[in-house]
Amino acid sequence: MGSVALPDRPLAVGELLDSAADLLRNRAKPLLALGLLLALVEQCALAPLWAARLPFWEEPLSYLPWLACGLGFESLAIGLLTVYAGRAARTALGGTPGGLVGPVLTAVAVAVVTLVAAFLLGAPWFVVYALFGLAVPVAAVDNAAGSIGRSFRLVTAGSLRAGMIRILGYGAWLGIRIAVAAASTTVLDRLFDISDPIVTAGVWVLVNGIAYPALACLDVVLHLENRIRVEGLDIELGRARATGRPVDDVLTPAPAGTGQLPPGPATPNPAFRPPDSYHPPTRMPSDADYPDQPHTPLGRQR
Repeated sequence: MGSVALPDRPLAVGELLDSAADLLRNRAKPLLALGLLLALVEQCALAPLWAARLPFWEEPLSYLPWLACGLGFESLAIGLLTVYAGRAARTALGGTPGGLVGPVLTAVAVAVVTLVAAFLLGAPWFVVYALFGLAVPVAAVDNAAGSIGRSFRLVTAGSLRAGMIRILGYGAWLGIRIAVAAASTTVLDRLFDISDPIVTAGVWVLVNGIAYPALACLDVVLHLENRIRVEGLDIELGRARATGRPVDDVLTPAPAGTGQLPPGPATPNPAFRPPDSYHPPTRMPSDADYPDQPHTPLGRQR
């Protein structure tokens, strides 16, 4: 993996997007390939629900199963991609990736919660997406247990900033996806007289296959930047590299409620030299200490 510009300080929203794009560029082939595969499976799974719907003005609730399952599958796709991107980011920071079972199960759990919340007329879905959506990068990057609860604590400790940026990123990509899909289907219909539903589904596969990896990379860098703001991750990583302490000890926090403090440095850095001790003067200076200066009694200088 090439050099990735992961967050090393608190970043503005634009800088977060740049960092996410850089992570996506460095892992473009596997992320886009997996994103396209997940988007294809999503369209195949949602096709029967879309066909079973009634006209909106007759039965608007007939769209609810399609909408809820679509949001749930989106959450699952983004979560699975976040597992890969998060492990890549942990490696880039100098850590060792953990197991796959925990992060994948976390992605499934968040997707189920999202689906259930979306069935409740969609309103609670935004709360779940903001507060618990970062549980997957917590499991993949931090390699920590209790990732859903830790996601909630980190987001709320950061004054909900990470959750709001996550919703902002999703909304921006939703607008891009709708615009590109609508424009593509219109062009195909007007210029080539192609209006087959399969073609429309193919357009959505391409659009979602790009959007899902981008949102996954945004989740990873957003989680790292939120840890910098809330836990001082950048300072701890700098100390670990200076003292030879394993980076894994910093990236993986101590389990909550254990009362454990972060372990100290493994070995002292031989290049570190403490400053010389301060020795106060043994007497006050006198005129004899300044023979080249005109005689002016100290304390009476003009």
